[in-house]
Amino acid sequence: MKVKALFLALPLLLVSCGGEQLYFDRPSDWSLGLWITEKASYKDLKDYLFLPGGMGGDIYLDPAYKEEVKGEGEDLVLPARRVEYTLAGYPDVSDPPRVVEIYITDPDVTFYGLNIVSTEAKIEETLTGWSKGIMWDGLYRRGKAYIHFWNNTVTIGVTSTNNEGIVF
Repeated sequence: MKVKALFLALPLLLVSCGGEQLYFDRPSDWSLGLWITEKASYKDLKDYLFLPGGMGGDIYLDPAYKEEVKGEGEDLVLPARRVEYTLAGYPDVSDPPRVVEIYITDPDVTFYGLNIVSTEAKIEETLTGWSKGIMWDGLYRRGKAYIHFWNNTVTIGVTSTNNEGIVF
């Protein structure tokens, strides 16, 4: 009887253990297209500019900044104010692509009332429940998600596992 009870309870246990929040909800003030862990097919990205140089993922420029790009190929010059999305397999690198990182250099872009020039006090007040990184200033973590405020940029992301040891 104990084995049967354990067998029936195991799926519930796995669901509850998997309840650690690996991502966070799309903020109501996010005015751009993609958000963390959203699926994105290449068809969905037809208006986004593919940027060369991604290691283990593909990087795309938000369409709002496409008109400001100069040059092409190796001579590509990106606007100083921009938003980039990195797509890679998530939650494991062997899974279908999702947004695993958002890189922001535009102070007009807000999320949860924060932007790249938010004060540390405002950040800490807004990100209650997030742990502050020890090794890097401006790094906040919750589960496998992170937000890193650094040098007038913000990087929002999640970490993926690499269970099969894929080499990029």
